Amino acid sequence: MYEIYTVQPGDTINTIAQKLNIGPELIYQLNDLPEGMNLSIGENIVVPKNNNVFSYYTIKKGDNLYQIAKDYDINYNVLAKINGLKPNDYIYPGQIIIVPNRNIIMYVTDEEDTIESISQELAIDIPTLLTDNPNIQLKADQIIIKRKK
Repeated sequence: MYEIYTVQPGDTINTIAQKLNIGPELIYQLNDLPEGMNLSIGENIVVPKNNNVFSYYTIKKGDNLYQIAKDYDINYNVLAKINGLKPNDYIYPGQIIIVPNRNIIMYVTDEEDTIESISQELAIDIPTLLTDNPNIQLKADQIIIKRKK
């Protein structure tokens, strides 16, 4: 979901955000940086991976995780978990969360899961499951995806 980006000559938060097709406010938020801060060449910052699995949603006044989950057709608890939140955590206007793209179904693993049980839960054959999720470790709280056809 996230990766380390090393600042290159000529980079600014705005140019990095443009390259990644995201808003600069997400970079400020992820790195706990004050707005307008200049970056140094060679500095490492956290940026979202551009992987066509997630989109970014900016919380608006009156939003709640339950309604956002319903709007994006994702389980409420899974939405909270992929954002490092507890289901009843406070969300605030301007906060940015990730949501799955419309063609993605998400599953968060439990300790008892096996490749077979995940395959059955998602109704997907094992080779496709492993192709879409090459880093399955079967640890609790790992995010598994299924692409809708």
